[in-house]
Order: sequence, then structure tokens, then C-alpha cells
Amino acid sequence: MTIKLIQKFRNKPKRHPSRNHLKCYWKSIYRGYHVQQYHSKGPQVKNYLDASFVMIKYLQNMHNHIFGFRIDLHIPEDISCPFDDTDNVLIRRFLYWLQLELNRSGSKHSTRVHAIWAREKLDWTWVDRKRKRGDKILDPDAAKPHYHVLILLNGDSFNSVGCYQPTQNANGCYLSNTMAHRVIRAWSYALGKLPHCHMPGLIEFCKQVHFKDLPATKEEPAKKSREKKVATFSIRRSEGPRGLVEIMYAVSYLCKAYSKDLSEGVRCFQTTQVPKNAAQKVWDDERDRGPAEAQYGTPRALTKCSENEALEENEDNDIDW
Repeated sequence: MTIKLIQKFRNKPKRHPSRNHLKCYWKSIYRGYHVQQYHSKGPQVKNYLDASFVMIKYLQNMHNHIFGFRIDLHIPEDISCPFDDTDNVLIRRFLYWLQLELNRSGSKHSTRVHAIWAREKLDWTWVDRKRKRGDKILDPDAAKPHYHVLILLNGDSFNSVGCYQPTQNANGCYLSNTMAHRVIRAWSYALGKLPHCHMPGLIEFCKQVHFKDLPATKEEPAKKSREKKVATFSIRRSEGPRGLVEIMYAVSYLCKAYSKDLSEGVRCFQTTQVPKNAAQKVWDDERDRGPAEAQYGTPRALTKCSENEALEENEDNDIDW
């Protein structure tokens, strides 16, 4: 399905070939923010970009500080799940259980979970990755869907992901109260209380490349080290539009068109609902601000150290975001 859909995008249509109400967005800048475009595969969906932008702006206006992170949720290919994966009951169950986990945190501030998620089919990049993990997949169209999720929380309640390795001396269980362990437990419950020993590989905390300057030594000249860290986002109201540079680039990965199979009649994208009056205020503020032609800044993923590193990082971003 993915390959057939990519072929339909070759003529750069203005509307999605499978859903006429969805508008294709081909530019690399959206309202002053860089977005991830893969023109060889297809466009972004403007409706999805609009919905994401409204929700993120709404939260920035609501809270002094917003904390966010990106995860990928996979449905096991070789383990029976008591819930049907042909609709979105699993992502709804995950968000329900995650909310219960956070409600138990005891924070005096709001613990409400806000999320943007995309349900996607596999392209060949993901097929190769799942095969390396040991999943037996012959055809992307036969594989179970996966979810890309952006979680946004009140930064006064939560501000880190924490350790995502199993609890020591706990037989591979995730028993800590770190955000990562809460997320893993929520997905385990969503899958029908899947034993924790089966959870590795079913949740991926998306990472971003970081470069660190290493001083010269007697043996080696000065150089840059390259490492991946879990990507988190900190949005502050005081930063205004410039505070959304990183998160708008990250969420645009969820808005790409080519990897979503809309032929099944199943919703492939959703955000936490924003009140109509609040959404209208976002658009009114944008209209008062004027045309968003100027760029607010360059995201870290597009800040390269060299041309070779830029190529390598682009390949990683296609997977990790």
C-alpha cells in the first residue's frame, strides 16, 4: 500500500489521493517553522499540521512550562493480543492507562496527558528495522500497524523521562516511578497486561543526535563525539513562537502522508481535543501576527557539523523521529 501511495504523489497533487478533504503540503517551512519533508515519498498533510500547531500553541498559552517527548509503540507480531488492532482501541487504552499512572504520581499540579498520535503502516525502512529486532515480516502490508506518539505534560509536574532500563534485581520488570517506566507499564496494560519480559522493542523512546567537543590529547587531535540521547522538549510561554522550533519539526514527522493507509477507513491521526474558542484564539493571534514568512529558527536536527555528518544524521532522523 505504501509503495502504491508514493506513486500517486509523484505529480504533487493538492489533495490526498485517498481522502479528498485532506490537503497536501509540499513546502519545507510551515508558519515559520521547519518541517520534515520527503518529497521523493510524498507531502505532509496540512490538516494534521494545523491540528498539531493549534494544540501545541494552546498548551503553551495555558501553562508556563510544557514538557514533551516522542515514543513509538509497536504491536507484537508473534504474540496474540486480546484486542483488535484493526481499529484504534489500543492507543485509547494506552492513553487511559498512562493517565492512571500519572494520576498516582501525587503531583500538586495538573497531571493531564495531552497527546498527538499517528497510526502508520510499515515502509521498507521500518521493515528492515523490525527484522533486525527479530520480527518475522515478509510484507509491509501484512504487518501490524504502529503508532508514533508525542506526549505533552505540565512541566511543573513532570520534566524528565528518566531511566528506561528494567529495574535492577526485578526479573526484567519495570517497577520504578520514572516517566519511562510509567509509559512502558501503560503499553503493557494496553496490550492486555503483556508480561514485562516481552516489552523490550515494543516501545522506542525517540532519540536525537548530540555532538560534544572533545579537547585534543597527546594521541589525538580535537574532535567531536557523536551520541544519541532521548529527545525531550521544553516549551515555555515566555519564549513565544521561537519556543516551538524543535517541537514543530519533531511533530511534523507524524504528519507525513505516504505511510498512512487511509483505505481501511480507520482514523490515522488525532490530537487531544482543543476547545473551539481556544482554537479560534490561536488562529486570531496568528492573524494579528501577520504572514509567517520569516523563519523562527533552525531545529537542532538541521544544525550539522559537516556535510558527511549531515547525511548520516538525516538517515537517522528518518528512523528516530
